Amino acid sequence: MDESIWKPRKLWSDSRTLYDTDEVYEAAFKMDWKVAADDEETPALAVYTDEEVALVAQVMWTHNRMVLMTYDWYSMYFSGSTLPSNVCRIFKPAFTRFIDDIGVVRKGSQSHSMTAFQQCFLQVIAKELRETGAQADATDAAEANSLDRMEFMQCLVRVADLACLKTQLAPDIAAAVGMLLQETVAPVILKAFKFALSRPQVYTNIFRRLNCYTRDCTTTIEEHMPTIKGLFDRYCMSENDGADSGLRASMSFDEFNIFIRDFHLLDHLFSARECTLLREPFARSDDGRCMQPPICMVDHWCTHWCGSQL
Repeated sequence: MDESIWKPRKLWSDSRTLYDTDEVYEAAFKMDWKVAADDEETPALAVYTDEEVALVAQVMWTHNRMVLMTYDWYSMYFSGSTLPSNVCRIFKPAFTRFIDDIGVVRKGSQSHSMTAFQQCFLQVIAKELRETGAQADATDAAEANSLDRMEFMQCLVRVADLACLKTQLAPDIAAAVGMLLQETVAPVILKAFKFALSRPQVYTNIFRRLNCYTRDCTTTIEEHMPTIKGLFDRYCMSENDGADSGLRASMSFDEFNIFIRDFHLLDHLFSARECTLLREPFARSDDGRCMQPPICMVDHWCTHWCGSQL
């Protein structure tokens, strides 16, 4: 594989290898957690001691892959065939669905009602709402009413505090976060998230090893590379993806979505929601944060063709 068509991945991926490594995931987590824990405007962790915060960080890291999967799954939540305005953020309907799915709402309890848990969402986005103001355009206003990955971490801590710590189900906040993730979130995600344990062959490194980095797949792509490059050039045409029009290096989600729909690849085996999951877990932005990147290369395009046996 080191001399195959997949070799360029070593140049543009954060891991500088053919696979995502634990070191990259850990570096990304540390960046995310620093932002989540140091937010002075919405101090979800300010009521806890430094030692408690450190323990919460350990718990979050232990369950990091599942937290990323949870964030991915609910950032893709939408109704019907209409895609969310930003598939890299969790909007209030998706957060409400998340709370409903994990079953922490207690019927007849005012302190553990859906409204009470929605307050966790509102408390975290309060800063952005204030900064955005009434004069913001529709895109900025929508983003201010949604969670990025770091804000979702804050919400998880708040939900754990409300659902597990205040009910005395857990002795401390770290145990509460662990209980929330392991006993309530995990069963839901592992059942609903089709790219998880139920279908491990289509999740990141495992999918690449089983389906991309094989002789048959590599040979087939090499044979059709002119067509693939032609398709890539045809759909990768936006002016805001950081490259000259003749040297497009990445494809945005909107461009990828147009390609998927033009070729009628959405069906009962490959939904619009699953389409949004065909992307890397994270990439690094200019300010050092780990953000969701545009689609890169063609390895992700194989997922539907392999999964639906087209």
